[in-house]
Amino acid sequence: MDWTESGFDSNLQRTPQLLEATTDVTPLTSPTPFAAGLVSRSVNGGLEIDMQNGHITRLGRRRREFQPNPTATVGSSSANDFGDLQQAIDAVYQDGGGNIELDVGTIKPLSNLIPRNGVNVFGKGKDLSIIDFSNVLSFGDQAAVPFKGTLVHAFSLGNVTTGSNLLSAPLATFLGAGVTAGDSIYINGVVYRVQSVQDDTHLIMTTSYRGASAANLFGEVVRPVRNCSWGRLTLQNGAASGVLLQRVENIDIEEVETVSFLGDRAFAGIKVTSAFNSILSRNIAHNCQRGILIGDILYQVPDKPAVGGGVNPVAIPITLFANQAYSNVADGIRAELASQMIMIANRATANGQAGLFIRMCADSIINQNIANYNTDGIRLYSYDGGLQQSIGGNLQDSNIQGNIANNNSNIGIRVRSSFGSNVASFPISYFVQRLNATGNTASNNGVQDISVDSPNAAETVETS
Repeated sequence: MDWTESGFDSNLQRTPQLLEATTDVTPLTSPTPFAAGLVSRSVNGGLEIDMQNGHITRLGRRRREFQPNPTATVGSSSANDFGDLQQAIDAVYQDGGGNIELDVGTIKPLSNLIPRNGVNVFGKGKDLSIIDFSNVLSFGDQAAVPFKGTLVHAFSLGNVTTGSNLLSAPLATFLGAGVTAGDSIYINGVVYRVQSVQDDTHLIMTTSYRGASAANLFGEVVRPVRNCSWGRLTLQNGAASGVLLQRVENIDIEEVETVSFLGDRAFAGIKVTSAFNSILSRNIAHNCQRGILIGDILYQVPDKPAVGGGVNPVAIPITLFANQAYSNVADGIRAELASQMIMIANRATANGQAGLFIRMCADSIINQNIANYNTDGIRLYSYDGGLQQSIGGNLQDSNIQGNIANNNSNIGIRVRSSFGSNVASFPISYFVQRLNATGNTASNNGVQDISVDSPNAAETVETS
């Protein structure tokens, strides 16, 4: 995909005609608060964003390696290599990875589909290659396609020194838990790799620790699902989420349509609970419980330590570009506890609650999104006092600019520092800080166009 053909320049500014109702585009604040050298990129190399300076550093069309010679094809015709998609995924994985192409038609699996590292699945197009889960009686992982890594070992009281690759954790059992070279280590929202395990309480990382020297750290050793892409297909009909990203790295979900994934409030067309360096691009989610859900703090306690401004992140970094969410029961796109998130040019229409719901996120760019004909257009919320969690710096150091919220039945853009009954008991660090929310527009909304309720904010929140 050529990003300049879609109306973006190298500074992530979009031309007004592509945003319909806008007449002015506010440029991103630069530099952003991201660490030097932090880059969000897609697995296939079509998108690379320098998150510190807020601009695209790699443009051009994605390299579709499966064209014209996929590793395997799946379909009902005898000309295809496999009739069963899971068999094809497993076989290609055993052969070292590759690309699977779905033929035109509808596949009806009897169970959910388990992705494998290094195996990419692509269809002929969203309207042509369809996977229908209506025959699945039970979704063991609560998702039709669960990209779900394994928690190998959680440890506390870890000790690490800046510039050292030795991790010491007196209460850990690295050997006993089966930690091996190549496993990932999540510490303070940063991914490291295991080089070797010395004994139950000491291991060597492949790179030096980049944070400040610290003791009593909490961390996880994870065997993630990593390095794969799914795209150009439709997933439909399941009492679960359509796609689940949990403990994953370098996953690219592009041009996937999710339809009719309903049931529990925690379900969504695409759901992300723990992802690093992953991209959701040009997907469509409709007639689901929620369209796209990043984080899930209402239904599970975050298991990651505070980083940066104090946010417990579920996705560092994650990019959402040009996705659409419409006619979902609750929110169109909801992001909670995400850090270093880029959300650009997404559209949420006719959803039962908020079009975009951004809560307890930090160090993020939320730019040029459109939320029309929902109950609320865009909700920007900070701390939820009712959760009684020590999470600080919500929405801090973020750029929320150039978004549009029109024709929503209640409020166009709502900014709230908190909600819950015990707001007064928390210090100012729990509320909106250094939030640059400018150049956003709202009109023709039923009750109010813009509502700012941020009495505890450290700095003024501005909209236009």
